Amino acid sequence: MEDSKKIAHSKVIHEIINQHRGLVEAADSVLELSSEMNGKKADQIREALDKFEVKLKEHLLYEREHLYDNLIKDFGEDDTDVEEKEAFIIEMNRIADVVASFLDKYKNTDSIRFDMDKFNKNFGRILGILMLRIEAEETAKHFSTSPVS
Repeated sequence: MEDSKKIAHSKVIHEIINQHRGLVEAADSVLELSSEMNGKKADQIREALDKFEVKLKEHLLYEREHLYDNLIKDFGEDDTDVEEKEAFIIEMNRIADVVASFLDKYKNTDSIRFDMDKFNKNFGRILGILMLRIEAEETAKHFSTSPVS
């Protein structure tokens, strides 16, 4: 096993975990603003959503380029292992689609202001899904082991 590969993998995992923390902070900011007032802070909520969206897009791109592209080729040859990793990647793509649909639905302040109860309910669901995914990622085998050569 190459030391340079271990170090590179470790750096990727460290960056992904840092990005997860940033996503959670951005989501918490949206949640805090949306629970304070019923639509009166729609502009601030939209700004916080924009920050959340930027962090999410950066994270998804980073994962795709630095983790997913290497997952299958770097982590074992077992067919079951490969299928499991492919399913893991597909699941994240589906979650990204759901989040993108949510963000598109609430792309302006009026859609937030006039549908605040649904916004809060749907954002809570989105956050719950993301938290489960973050937990799944951070406890997954490829987060705790180094790639095999």
